[in-house]
Amino acid sequence: MMTFKIIAPELFLIACSIFIFLSALFIRNRKTFSILAILGLLITGVWKYSLHGSGFNSSFSVEPFGVLGSWIIILIAIYVILISVDDLEIPDSSYGEFLTLILTSVVGMLFMLGARDLIVLYLGLETLSLSLYILCSFYKRSPLSSEAGLKYYLMGTVATAILLYGIALIYGATGTTNFYEIARSMSVTRVLADPMLIAGIIAVIITFSFKTSVIPFHAWTPDTYQGAPTPITAFLATAPKTALLLAFGNFFVGSLVPIWVEPKTALIVLSILTMVGGNLLALSQKSVKRLLAFSSVSHVGYMLLGIIVGTSDGLNAILTYLIAYAIMNLGAFGVVFMLKNGDDMDTYNGLAKRYPYLAGIMMIFMFSLAGIPPTVGFIAKFQLFLAAVNGGLTSLVIVAVLMTITSAFYYLRIVMNMYMKEPTVETEVISSDFTKGLVLSLSILVIVLGTLPSIFIH
Repeated sequence: MMTFKIIAPELFLIACSIFIFLSALFIRNRKTFSILAILGLLITGVWKYSLHGSGFNSSFSVEPFGVLGSWIIILIAIYVILISVDDLEIPDSSYGEFLTLILTSVVGMLFMLGARDLIVLYLGLETLSLSLYILCSFYKRSPLSSEAGLKYYLMGTVATAILLYGIALIYGATGTTNFYEIARSMSVTRVLADPMLIAGIIAVIITFSFKTSVIPFHAWTPDTYQGAPTPITAFLATAPKTALLLAFGNFFVGSLVPIWVEPKTALIVLSILTMVGGNLLALSQKSVKRLLAFSSVSHVGYMLLGIIVGTSDGLNAILTYLIAYAIMNLGAFGVVFMLKNGDDMDTYNGLAKRYPYLAGIMMIFMFSLAGIPPTVGFIAKFQLFLAAVNGGLTSLVIVAVLMTITSAFYYLRIVMNMYMKEPTVETEVISSDFTKGLVLSLSILVIVLGTLPSIFIH
């Protein structure tokens, strides 16, 4: 009985999603279903907080680290639901499906965070991915949205196949898929002489790289971010990355420590490519959503530093960074969602003269993404880079700092356009006052956590 108790919150959330899906066939009230979905998420989070231990032969575990990651994902999902209830332009008849897919994706992410076995990790990842494929193409009459979902699906299925192949190779080499048993069965001598195990680890790293938009596996990211509905883009840019970085971080740090030199070398190369490539590609973008897509690529490059450190301190630094990253990106995409043609860079020309409060909010998010004090983005970068330096990655941190400086050019370009250019296109705020309040609260949070870092860090 204890075994099923450990996954009871996930089972409860599955039941909530099924109930909303079936009820939506007869009732079409956005606010009612949104309240039910949010209550389901909150109950799941509280329930998960009350649990501790493992089950299914140590294949699934609930620990404080994973619980905090779960709460980050749950709060992201609640934010996306709140900004969508009034302003997401889909038929009321489809809103129940939308909420069902959000809840199902959260279930997948919660399973990933608790996974201590590659099979459980795969099941969680596939549950997440199937939901996201549909969500990205939710604007059925939009060619861009359909293209976004199709590209994500086609490339995602290839990555999934590679992961399954990698799991099979690791099982063939070690006789197990459990994280702890894999670590126990490894030795440096054996690994260097076993190409099957090396190939399996490479396959897992490739899948992780694709799902988190690590260069050179990022090709799906800009088109998917641009074509998907903006609230879904905000969700896609934050929640899955939280689950993926923490879940795969658990695998890399928990299972591969005996042979950490080999995966570490591969991740160092990927981190440098991602930091440099993401920032350079963002410099020339004229679509704000594509700019933020390449921005998210570069941020993954920074967060890889925490995994490369190979210790719990590195994972804790990633967790801190993910909180800041979620706040900054949800806020920035929130502003894009609030504006008519918010994806067009020209929309922001002279925005301070027409909507000064909105320009001020966007400026705060851009400063935070660039890592400028006193914002939460600066604190998060400082903590992450400090953990990397303490882990002996000084050279890599120098590259990260240089790329952070480079990123300021495209973040501050938006700020300059808002305050130093004349309006060139007509625009208007098309969101509800409630959405405005949510985005404003995130901008305040950016400053509060940046000026009172002790609250944030502890």
